[in-house]
Amino acid sequence: MADLMKTKNRHGFKVKSVVEQVIKPGYTLQKEIVDDTDFGGDGAMEMESCYSLYSGLYMGSPKMAKFLCEKMGIREIQPRTSNSNICSIGFNEAEQKWYGWSHRAICGFGIGDKIFNRKYGDENTKWNKRGKVTIRNLSEAKQAAKSFAKYVS
Repeated sequence: MADLMKTKNRHGFKVKSVVEQVIKPGYTLQKEIVDDTDFGGDGAMEMESCYSLYSGLYMGSPKMAKFLCEKMGIREIQPRTSNSNICSIGFNEAEQKWYGWSHRAICGFGIGDKIFNRKYGDENTKWNKRGKVTIRNLSEAKQAAKSFAKYVS
């Protein structure tokens, strides 16, 4: 499990302290006091941030984290690339699908779907059927989720 006290949150604010931390299925919700002086504040702004229990990285708003983890059952939430500091892919064990998302869209990919390629299909083609290559294993499903998350980001 990742360290839950962040030095900086996703918005670039230095986290001064964690007021409250609630562990939820797949994520932690933190109320943080952040230093907002670089942004014209008084240096002690309170904000809520959600972080993946799997990777420790920023997931989004409490509403987004609740949707991903509690409604969709997604875990192993992680960034799309090693250079990213925002989570945009995760795995649903029960469905055996890797999901990719942004604030604009979400789609799950499993064995039998296509490795996402936006060039295939039209406006009537489901996202997980847009591609040339059929997914044969979960590693390929994860790659499809990464490709989709990049496309919708």
